[in-house]
Amino acid sequence: MKHARFLNDDQNYRKNNHGIMVDRALLSIALVLSEYPEAEHWKEKAIYRVREAFNRDFSYKNVHLENSPDYHSMVMRLIQSVESFLVKNNLTLGKDIVERLEQADDYFHYFLKPNLKVPTIGDTSSGHLKRKKKKFDSFIDEEAGIAILQDEHEEPERSTWLSFICGYGSKTHKHFDDLSFNLFYNGKDIFVDSGKYNYVKSDKIRQYVLSPIAHNTLAIDGKEYKLGDPLVYRDKIKITGYHKTLHYELIQGENKAYNGAKLKRTLIFFKPDVIIIFDQAVSDEDQKFLQLYNLAPHIEILETKDNYAKIKSGADIIEIEQLLGTSSVTSFQADRTEPRAIMSERFNELIDISQLEFSKTGENVNYLTMISFGNEQSIQGVTFDETSKILTLNRDGKKLDIAL
Repeated sequence: MKHARFLNDDQNYRKNNHGIMVDRALLSIALVLSEYPEAEHWKEKAIYRVREAFNRDFSYKNVHLENSPDYHSMVMRLIQSVESFLVKNNLTLGKDIVERLEQADDYFHYFLKPNLKVPTIGDTSSGHLKRKKKKFDSFIDEEAGIAILQDEHEEPERSTWLSFICGYGSKTHKHFDDLSFNLFYNGKDIFVDSGKYNYVKSDKIRQYVLSPIAHNTLAIDGKEYKLGDPLVYRDKIKITGYHKTLHYELIQGENKAYNGAKLKRTLIFFKPDVIIIFDQAVSDEDQKFLQLYNLAPHIEILETKDNYAKIKSGADIIEIEQLLGTSSVTSFQADRTEPRAIMSERFNELIDISQLEFSKTGENVNYLTMISFGNEQSIQGVTFDETSKILTLNRDGKKLDIAL
């Protein structure tokens, strides 16, 4: 009785996944001690709080808002366990929650990479979910700040998959990863996220894996931005557009949370083997802007020079070419003392990787980047009008004009 009264008291309750665990315990006590006068109130209180947790912590597309596939999985299983327990006792969270739980389960089919591994987005460890059936449609959730763009190969594991992060509905487990993307191609990771490593705030490695320079993004050298209240910052950091045609998919986002600077990214996916990125950075003063690429552990750097890098993934050659102005390229090898070019797929474990950095300095800086992954060039004749922001190119013999 004393235990139940403690769990029932909102002063001892936290509105997160730990709170759902509290409600599971309170439900158990309420049903076991059902003859006590307070038990009915405990039961109703626990059911109410679990319903509130789902409505609070999942987006309108039923993606968990703690910025991590790991926590989407864990919290969904917690709530499913509550519903299963209730059903056995002729109770339920309600038809609406049950239907949304089914839709939340469907999200796995999109965020899993073609090899059915979980991407290390946010505070996530890598792992397989082999029982899930992969879906290759696009998935866009502005509230959760995530987009998944894909192209299905006749051999599913060789499909192309990329994620794009911009925005958040909760600061919990959020990295400074806005405008970042990850890429999987032809059975292998190409560009990867940093993972979580651990939760020790004072750990230099933890600080690094959270930071902008640990992600495949556009950043400002030596600076971080503020992650404010999601309701206040939803107009500062957000996905701003999505467009699909027969020839490409386009996703756009902006980050206006840096002090005195605004960053925008447009990513165009020409299926299955070309990405064009248009990055825009406007600042109140001259700053050094960085376009960053975390290379998967198996990737070999073959060549770097101004405006260009060539890397190798298995038998595939990937070229990163800067098409606008001059940018200096630097390659970084793993450093665990002053953390750089490292990632974590397991708790408190590190993997050494390489990182590429294209840098430009100024108040108004633009990047136009073409990434070709494969061994054939399918796009030629790329031109860009900086005044009208019209990108013109030839794709498989067809001329395309794209407004950026």
